Amino acid sequence: MKIIQSFAEFDEGNPYYDKEIEGDKKYLNFYTFLLSFLTLNKYYGDVIMYCNQKAYDSFIKYIPYTKIIIIENNNLFDFWSCDKIYIF
Repeated sequence: MKIIQSFAEFDEGNPYYDKEIEGDKKYLNFYTFLLSFLTLNKYYGDVIMYCNQKAYDSFIKYIPYTKIIIIENNNLFDFWSCDKIYIF
């Protein structure tokens, strides 16, 4: 089984949170992704992350994914999920 995750940050923010995440919210987001990775890795092995450069620079680079593939989402913010379809 191939396990993949994806995440993107935009200038307009992210559909999951406000434009800027600060303070505890930033750590909560990081720890949520870390826990997700650790759980998937424990039960399924390799986990590949697809993200844009902004997401990578923000916190993805600190999580030990098996492989990180950077793809830029050139869609408008309203169509943020189009890259998820492409990745799948």
